Amino acid sequence: MLPRQAVILTVQSSRADYENKRAKSVLSRLLPPVVSFPGRLLRAVHGRSCGVCHGGPSVMAKSLLYRLLKIGRVPKQAAEQIAQEGLILQQEGIGGSITFRNFRAPGKYFSWRRKWFLGSVVLTRERFRVFWFANRIISVPWDSDQLSALRCRLEGEDALIVGFDASTFNEDWSGEIEVRLSTSSAAELLRTFEQNAA
Repeated sequence: MLPRQAVILTVQSSRADYENKRAKSVLSRLLPPVVSFPGRLLRAVHGRSCGVCHGGPSVMAKSLLYRLLKIGRVPKQAAEQIAQEGLILQQEGIGGSITFRNFRAPGKYFSWRRKWFLGSVVLTRERFRVFWFANRIISVPWDSDQLSALRCRLEGEDALIVGFDASTFNEDWSGEIEVRLSTSSAAELLRTFEQNAA
């Protein structure tokens, strides 16, 4: 019979493997042709002046879709785990984009592609997460070797950029992936990320 500590470590390792597989699965689903419904809906609701959808300087504190429909909140199935890990910082209902550059995967290639989303970013005592709508696209423990592959920086005062090589989470991918999160708390997010990653 395994000691109790060994059982706990085994469960934690299995949970980490599950989260990484989920993140890989979501990234894989982003690769087919651009999803028309979310992109068009974001543009229709936000309007032409929205920095989230059109690259301008303006940022909404909370998306209208989040305030009305709670689109972009932390998914319920992840909330319990996040609470157990000890929440440090969380932002919901923020606009973002994911950009693929010189990207290659089995059966796929494009020099540039961008998709928009509403989502959330969560920092706990154990893990850094970014959600695309209700799905994880980044989920990395603070003590993981993969964390050093994430290049986080500010763009202006209201955007956090998280860039990484496509092969970081999928060995048969190549190219660059960049996640952009538009929030007035970008500087606080970056500072908290750096403190926990140190």
